Amino acid sequence: MLLLGAFSYHHLEGWGWLDSLYFSVTTLTTVGLGDLTPHTVGGKIFTIVYIILGVGILFSFINMLARNTVAESTSGRRLSQVLGIRHLLYGDSPKRHKPEVKK
Repeated sequence: MLLLGAFSYHHLEGWGWLDSLYFSVTTLTTVGLGDLTPHTVGGKIFTIVYIILGVGILFSFINMLARNTVAESTSGRRLSQVLGIRHLLYGDSPKRHKPEVKK
């Protein structure tokens, strides 16, 4: 997605490769610093489509990574148990490990 943006801005706006990649990154990460802006009609239309598709793809990818990470870390346990917040959600007291007293 970033290479598509860099290639498109390079040709539509006449920017250098670094500026094109920089604008692609700041656009897709929704930072939008405003130091570069498209001035051509083609660049503006491409930016509209690029933001809608690119941000959707980026957030879907992040969501997929998060779900896989949680699924691997829980390994059958509830997310509330993994995060240690079960007592906040269900009102029961958290289990505390008491040290064994040696006699």
